[in-house]
Amino acid sequence: MSYAVRPTRSASALIKNLPALAKRELKTVIAEVEANGCRASGYRLCAPDGDSGLCCRHFASDWRVIFLFPAKTEVTVCWVGRHTSAANLYADLAGLSDELSADGRSARVPCCDDESDPPSISDETIEFFAGLHTRDAERARR
Repeated sequence: MSYAVRPTRSASALIKNLPALAKRELKTVIAEVEANGCRASGYRLCAPDGDSGLCCRHFASDWRVIFLFPAKTEVTVCWVGRHTSAANLYADLAGLSDELSADGRSARVPCCDDESDPPSISDETIEFFAGLHTRDAERARR
């Protein structure tokens, strides 16, 4: 089975500005996700009350890509960023959505619910990340 992987507009802008090595490694990660879906999408991020429907995969040392699954064969790249002692990607995302915890992950829970089913995610979360580019554009115009 193949998976359609598409970035949000915000993620596209972040990807465009990645350093060359990180961009190359991210292309490899995306190709793996296109071929394997959630099995290649790393681990689940934490929600305040358990695991969220968002998944995180490491690439190029301290870079992270965040995925969500709006449908069984669709994957959305919703965020790309660095996670370092000075820049906590998980806390930044938790500041944007109350469905995420600043802890990132407490245990490396696999992304898939079972062997190949992606985690379920609320329509509100899908709409939130799809709409980030709209809010970013509105802020830039102010």
